[in-house]
Amino acid sequence: MPEVSKLTNTWHLSFHDEEIRLFGQTYSHDLACSDRFRTQQFHSYRPHPSGGVEFRFWANFAVIKSM
Repeated sequence: MPEVSKLTNTWHLSFHDEEIRLFGQTYSHDLACSDRFRTQQFHSYRPHPSGGVEFRFWANFAVIKSM
């Protein structure tokens, strides 16, 4: 395991009605088998019916090549 690893983060920001969506993927470049997976994050911000902001978050580990 290296002490330091290069990462690439990509983000997509979109607006749907009253919701703001932020989708991200993280790519590791120099870890063992890192060409086989990505981590994904999804953030959602929208008005809460009783006031304030509702925040939702999902994370996923996506396998893109079989071992």
